[in-house]
Amino acid sequence: MSLICGINPVLEALGAGTRHFDRLLVVKGLRNKRISDAISRAGHLGIPLRFEARETLDRMAAGVPHQGLIAVVSAKPVTTVEKVLEEARTPALVVVLDGVE
Repeated sequence: MSLICGINPVLEALGAGTRHFDRLLVVKGLRNKRISDAISRAGHLGIPLRFEARETLDRMAAGVPHQGLIAVVSAKPVTTVEKVLEEARTPALVVVLDGVE
């Protein structure tokens, strides 16, 4: 399992639909429009919700800013360049970058 921390990353992951969500963790008593949007989307997708103390999310996030919202998701699938090229429907150009700043 992996964690997605923060409102924007969680909303993007919910919208993308490419990961399996185990559960969505929300800080107890925290309410704003964007948190409510995430809760609503999770509800429509049947993703279990848990409301926890801020300290619990702080501990889970281990220093990563979570803004009161953490998604517990499946690990991101690993792929290879060969597999990407095999599945390409048209000729592809692949650019591999390392250490870009």
